[in-house]
Amino acid sequence: MTNKIISREEVEKTAQLARLDLTEEEKDHFASDLNSTLDYFKSFSDVDGKVIEKVSINGLMENQLREDELLINNQEEQEEEKKRIKDSFPQANGDYLKVKSVL
Repeated sequence: MTNKIISREEVEKTAQLARLDLTEEEKDHFASDLNSTLDYFKSFSDVDGKVIEKVSINGLMENQLREDELLINNQEEQEEEKKRIKDSFPQANGDYLKVKSVL
């Protein structure tokens, strides 16, 4: 670490604003970690961006879809797999499986 970009006092102030109760050891640790991270990103300023080729993403501007594939070709194996999956659910109604709501 060459120089301190974030002081321990700034870590304390940030912790206070975030309502975090940090120990003295944690404050020192976070100050050190943040300074190491910022020093690392500072090294990118030495990169000459003029020598980097531009990347074309024209082909990636639309959804990349694939066809559904049937992995089990045998009808009997398909039914066994459906039954195995259905039996692993605690609640099912016919072919519908009840899952916890996602909010």
